[in-house]
Amino acid sequence: MHQNITLNMNKDEDRNKDEDRSGDDDMDETSQNILEARSKAAQSLEKQAKKMNATSHKSHPPAKVGDNIMIPTPDVDRAKGDLRNVIGVVLEASDDVFYKIGTKHGILQKLYCR
Repeated sequence: MHQNITLNMNKDEDRNKDEDRSGDDDMDETSQNILEARSKAAQSLEKQAKKMNATSHKSHPPAKVGDNIMIPTPDVDRAKGDLRNVIGVVLEASDDVFYKIGTKHGILQKLYCR
């Protein structure tokens, strides 16, 4: 009888080892699935960013020197009777990204983008 108990205990230990291994495999598979999902999400975000950028470039073409533009005035900087936009002219363009704007009251201090 003593031998039967020992054999049964050895079988139980073998089962526990197999279960531990399968648990590790499940963990590895789960972490691999997570990594795959994250990489797919990153690729989708990059694709979406490129699409949004292309749409933005189509709707807002680059301004040229001498173009008339309208700059919206923030609500907090405007009184009830003030205009919603300031009309200006592009004086300089640096790499078609930032523009120096001039108005009838002078040159604006900040550089503006599209």
